[in-house]
Amino acid sequence: SAEALARWQHPEHGLITPDRFIDVAEDNGLLILIDDLILRAVCVQAKEWEKTDQFRGRIAVNISARQLASDDFADKVLGIFAEEGVAIDRLEIELTESALMRNIDKSIAALIRLREAGVLIAIDDFGTDYSSLQRLIECPIDIIKIDRFFVDRIGNPKNEAIIAAIIAMAKSIGAILVAEGVETETQQDYLRRQGCQIMQGYLHLRPVPPNDFAAFAEKKGATRRATPLSPL
Repeated sequence: SAEALARWQHPEHGLITPDRFIDVAEDNGLLILIDDLILRAVCVQAKEWEKTDQFRGRIAVNISARQLASDDFADKVLGIFAEEGVAIDRLEIELTESALMRNIDKSIAALIRLREAGVLIAIDDFGTDYSSLQRLIECPIDIIKIDRFFVDRIGNPKNEAIIAAIIAMAKSIGAILVAEGVETETQQDYLRRQGCQIMQGYLHLRPVPPNDFAAFAEKKGATRRATPLSPL
């Protein structure tokens, strides 16, 4: 899989990361527009990769709480992919626990509709926000991503107990498990022993432009089309 990351190429200040502009965009109402632009950019890139047969896997997009809470969220996502002529099962939507819980009933209805259309639903940064597990399991969750906060602290017994609990919970509800922020062989080996086989982080690849990612995907033999309900 690939994950689309928002970056602002400023003419004077160079490359600006989301931690410097996302909160401002949310405060001034621009975040929904940014979400829409990223979804369209993903469609354009997916078509380019498919045309050149470089990468046919799924692409993850982070969706803001404000976008998720909008009345036309599911219609908009499906409409963008239809307009751009890209199969909707190329898309994986990533949401934080807090975004999901902000308007849980509306969120569940929208996500069920997208899930039925073929979109994978991932919970990002899992374990860093308080949420009601009872409500969480009502959501159509395909993927749970362990936050890098816990991965960074592998070696601490209390922290490892939390990781083990997250892995057990993911397995119990049939969710695919992904560890974020994996940077060392030690972290990777520990996670594999615990039953987490899918990892994301600098150990494997740093954030790169699309052409560099396509070369990486080709090297790894990842040009085939992702099958429904599989992130690989």
